[in-house]
Amino acid sequence: MPYIFIIFITIFLISCKKPITQDYLLEHPVELRKEFTKCQQNAEDTSYCDAVIQSAQEFAKLSNQQQSNPEDFGQQVLLAQEQLVVLQGRLGIAQNNYQTLQSNQNSNPELKLAEDKLLIAKNAYQVQEQHIKVMLAVISDTSTPGL
Repeated sequence: MPYIFIIFITIFLISCKKPITQDYLLEHPVELRKEFTKCQQNAEDTSYCDAVIQSAQEFAKLSNQQQSNPEDFGQQVLLAQEQLVVLQGRLGIAQNNYQTLQSNQNSNPELKLAEDKLLIAKNAYQVQEQHIKVMLAVISDTSTPGL
């Protein structure tokens, strides 16, 4: 019986590990460096390593921008945050419209259009939020630029 419990716990822990995505790597420069080093050492031409290398290049580019002109980079962050507030307002409006149409049981085409607009607003918000997270990760990264 204890063996079954140990096997169950092991399977549970293995299944809980989140896959490493490009977004995650861009937000976590230390992990990005680790994965980049692994890919360089293994010299494998996998799609994962391609994504890691692409993330490293993107992070290095942003890091170089931040290092060369910190004030301009900071201004870009502020503008991105202002845009996020605008997108948050649009998302709220899209959610209200969708909920109103759903509660009024409007025709299927109107509801579908409202749902599409809601999905577009959510996506735009998430993309902008991710962009800000990456920019803030670049600012908080204390290592030398260029990985």
